[in-house]
Amino acid sequence: MRVKFFFVLLIYFCGCGHTERRDMAGKLNRGYNLAINSNPSGECDYLVLGETWFAVSHQFYKEVTKKQIYNYALEGIKKALGKHTLDFYSNKSKKYSAWYFWPLVVRASRISGKSKSELCYATIEAIVKKLDDPYKGFYVPKKAKKAIKWMIAPKEYRPEPVATCKKYEDVIYCKILVFDSRTTAEFLSVFSPLKNGSKKFILDLRDSKGGLTEVCREMLGLLWLGRKTAYMVIDSNGKKSPVYATFDGTPLLKGFRSVVLINRNTYSSSEFFSSAVKDYKSAVLIGEKTYGKGMLQYSHFLRGGGVLRISMYHVLSPRGKKLNGFGVVPDIYIKDKNDAPLKKALEVLK
Repeated sequence: MRVKFFFVLLIYFCGCGHTERRDMAGKLNRGYNLAINSNPSGECDYLVLGETWFAVSHQFYKEVTKKQIYNYALEGIKKALGKHTLDFYSNKSKKYSAWYFWPLVVRASRISGKSKSELCYATIEAIVKKLDDPYKGFYVPKKAKKAIKWMIAPKEYRPEPVATCKKYEDVIYCKILVFDSRTTAEFLSVFSPLKNGSKKFILDLRDSKGGLTEVCREMLGLLWLGRKTAYMVIDSNGKKSPVYATFDGTPLLKGFRSVVLINRNTYSSSEFFSSAVKDYKSAVLIGEKTYGKGMLQYSHFLRGGGVLRISMYHVLSPRGKKLNGFGVVPDIYIKDKNDAPLKKALEVLK
């Protein structure tokens, strides 16, 4: 039962796979509320610990055994106890599930006087801290909503427009700051009035911090790819799987001459986007090499409202090129100073 409940949360909220985005902010909000309502007190218990255990042992991008998780958790208990000591650190049963770890939390609570919930959350924090993942994160319920507000209420988090467009003579220039649940609709609203009479397009992804991969795939499909592969993912077993762009119909920029601007602050989903553009030669990439974040994270909404964020996959370009630590190299390198990439793009499109 515990595993089944966690799986529902994981698939419903994280888009783990490969369904189209529909009312994403609404779904995330409903999902987050469901997680809170399943445990209104927000206290950490053996079910919350079990959800974490399952996510790390089954969903993390590299293999982590249950014994390793057990030992990480044990370090967390020791640290939380401080001057107090326990006499049962050895695990004679050799069973390493959260179910068998929970009695340690209960006993530690009796010895130290600290609540089971406090020790449970300290245990989860210790597990996450030990993971080999530069993009990991764990937020207890009081801090979690702020951490995911940009997904649930993006306009409240970032009130300025995320997509803007204007014209340089016969060239449509658009900039996307982030891929959130507003991006596609905002882009279409500002692009559509400018498209008549133009077949030249510049998309500016400089300083774009990525965002929701579902929206990245939707935008790739809308502009160039239709239903082609947007990127590849590699799981903890080394299995490669394609992840597809999501748009049915003729791509919006078919027949356009296009340029995409990138720099070293082009990050995460914006790099996935740029790598697909380069592999398919959909547009000319101009600017600097991107940041090099080629790992894909999902946020797991735990019972009570805590959020566990871990990397689940390495991401490759559609043609299998590594992104993590490498980034996307532009077709035309030019230092991002005094708007030089934009000037070069306008020159290329003359």
